[in-house]
Amino acid sequence: MPFARRIGDWHPSRRNSRVRITPVASHRTSCRGLSTRQSVRSKVATVAFALTAWGLISYVLTWALRSSGHETLVLVVGILQRFVPTVMIPGSGYFAYFCLGYFFRRFAPSTSGATRKKLIVIGLCAWVIDVACTYFGVDRFDPNFPWLFTTIAVLFLFDRIRITNVGAQRAFAWTGRRSYSIYLLQYTAIAIVAPFAYDTLLAGGIGGLIAPIRLLVWVGVVVGSYALSLAVASLVDATLLKLVQVGYDGVAKRVLRRIQLVR
Repeated sequence: MPFARRIGDWHPSRRNSRVRITPVASHRTSCRGLSTRQSVRSKVATVAFALTAWGLISYVLTWALRSSGHETLVLVVGILQRFVPTVMIPGSGYFAYFCLGYFFRRFAPSTSGATRKKLIVIGLCAWVIDVACTYFGVDRFDPNFPWLFTTIAVLFLFDRIRITNVGAQRAFAWTGRRSYSIYLLQYTAIAIVAPFAYDTLLAGGIGGLIAPIRLLVWVGVVVGSYALSLAVASLVDATLLKLVQVGYDGVAKRVLRRIQLVR
């Protein structure tokens, strides 16, 4: 058996006595490390899900108790929130979203089709719950708790999409390279586009429009905000960030040359 002979050739009894680790042992160590990392990621994801679900339940419960006049029980829920937080890092509700892409890429390949469907259904139901909570005036958290489950569902839905057109692939790749700049600019873009649409174009009269028209206006505001963010991000990437990159490359080259001269 050639493979067995190769393993035997690497054993310390046949090689230099200073060799301590065989390929088999190294492979086992690597597997244990991989298993440990997967276990840690799974535990972190479970904690994030549990805290988010608790946050949603506690906020809905607080609203229901306050609406029914049970202020004492509202205080009890508030005390429970002190002992069991609703977010992983206090004061940072977006932490789970910052890590979500990483966890999705690690878990998605090993997630079965049945589990994917369940997560998609849970996410869509969470979206419906979020809309209902908004309609009834339930207290909201920023980011609101159902968004996490809805975002996971959206990620799995988009993971099903396969783009074969070369032109479309290049367009998405070009836009994707500016995604972080778009993220940084989106709040300012919304603050510019939304007042322009609601106050200037519609003269503040969106409340009197029928629901389908209001939905179209909202879609227009979202698209307009994204387009503005993309335009500014493209301009900044092509000018300011390019100059910064050139300057950084120049400094890095000088530092490397000096290090080589010292050596």
